[in-house]
Amino acid sequence: MVVDYNDLSKMSVIYTDKVRGGTNGYHTPTQYVNEAGEILQMVSGANADSKNEVHIVKIKNGEYDETFDYNLSTKLGKESKSNGWFYAGNGIGHIYIFDVNSEGKDGTKGASITGTGADQYYIGIY
Repeated sequence: MVVDYNDLSKMSVIYTDKVRGGTNGYHTPTQYVNEAGEILQMVSGANADSKNEVHIVKIKNGEYDETFDYNLSTKLGKESKSNGWFYAGNGIGHIYIFDVNSEGKDGTKGASITGTGADQYYIGIY
């Protein structure tokens, strides 16, 4: 859902078929406005093949930019999840990635907030 920032009017619903997953953060933001006024949004979830992926997508002029999809899981070469990220500016961000194939100290398979540590990455998205 997109609304006018000033008074929460002009509500519209937007969607994209490029990514699947949640845009909610667990104590961590998932959306930022970049220097060009575009919204950079993190999406974490399973793709059509049930593989977990983390994407940064862009919203321009109230619509998803279908030409932009920064797939962090592909760039890292591993199935992963995230709960949020931080945009530092000038196309640079900081993100915690959970490796879903990792094993926690207690022997638990798969990434989670408890049981495994998160890898941290500084990313350049442009």
